[in-house]
Amino acid sequence: MSENDDVVRIMTLHKSKGLEFPVVILMEMARRFRMPSDSEMLRCDAEQGLALKRCDVENRVTGHTLAGRALEYKRRREIRAEEARLLYVGMTRARERLILLASPRSLSTARMRWSLPTGDYAAGQADCMLDWIGQALCSGLEDGQDRNFAAENGSLWALRWHNGAEFKQHLPAERAFAIPDGAGEVPSDFLRVPPQPRHKVLKTSVTALVRGEIPGEDEEETIETKRRALKLDTLPQEFPNFMLQQETTGADRGTATHKALCALSMDAPIPPQLDALQSHGTLTPEERALIRPRDIQAFFESDLGRRVRQAETVKREWGFCMLEGDMLVQGVLDLCFREAGRWVLVDYKTDRVPADELPGLYGDQIRWYARALTEITGGDVAEMWLYSLREGRAVQVQKALPSEQK
Repeated sequence: MSENDDVVRIMTLHKSKGLEFPVVILMEMARRFRMPSDSEMLRCDAEQGLALKRCDVENRVTGHTLAGRALEYKRRREIRAEEARLLYVGMTRARERLILLASPRSLSTARMRWSLPTGDYAAGQADCMLDWIGQALCSGLEDGQDRNFAAENGSLWALRWHNGAEFKQHLPAERAFAIPDGAGEVPSDFLRVPPQPRHKVLKTSVTALVRGEIPGEDEEETIETKRRALKLDTLPQEFPNFMLQQETTGADRGTATHKALCALSMDAPIPPQLDALQSHGTLTPEERALIRPRDIQAFFESDLGRRVRQAETVKREWGFCMLEGDMLVQGVLDLCFREAGRWVLVDYKTDRVPADELPGLYGDQIRWYARALTEITGGDVAEMWLYSLREGRAVQVQKALPSEQK
């Protein structure tokens, strides 16, 4: 199943990062944030430590100390910050139309929060994502009338109100239950056990297939799992500490660089774009520091990069699912583009191994990707390339069927 299939996809906001769709519907905008409860006996924070509830034995009451309240306020700020990031992710997934659905418990209470003067205080009083939207559209929501509204920032909104009774399902009247009298013969299949399915479909990923893992036990293939897909035995087993740290940093650099390659424009300077991705929350400061712009610039200026610019169709970070016998195979294509009516497939690699050795390590992986691309789109894959970001070199992989899976 490709990104352009005419289907409805249901996913979490976390899973939608990096994807775009023509129409996006965000539901339950009025769902309250899960804030700390006053009944907690112990509050913990990785930076500030622990805070126990105070117990007044004489008056037989309990309450949180000043330290406990401080941890509560800190946690509330962190929760709102994370929810704000998720709201940004959800609202920026739509290319053409964004639909927000909400049903606040108390409209009068919600309107009180929406009418607060805009600023940090009002943003910090939000109990749900709808409160942030309502603060921006407060003047258009005051009278509860349907209208087209232009916000102060120039965005256009179609505001629609609905009564809950409109969505009630009208079911046929219930029939009175009649107790069977037990007369007559019992049907022969009355106690028959329903037929059991002959087999179950197992889910796995291309990464798991290449690594030889048991189907059904692998997590979903993502940017992160692809970066740590294969661990090599080309170095001695007794690693010095500084080399162990370098191994971890290399995997993190690969993940960060891959994120950037999926989001950057090939026709604009790279450093300002990376700074913008960090400010928008797509990249963390740590990830931004790990990315080497010269590696990305080298790919953009390579022969493959020039071909991508001239391609008729380009897809980056393209997720797919493919049914292979009794197994559902899932994966993510780094880059593919259509050239003269045929697909060219590219997979980025950041391994510390010579580029010439990459086909031996990842040949089966990219062949699975090519097979999925052909079966889903119906188009032929003309070329398969593994691009070494460390060396700035592209190595072509020859066509062959993926290795037989045991």
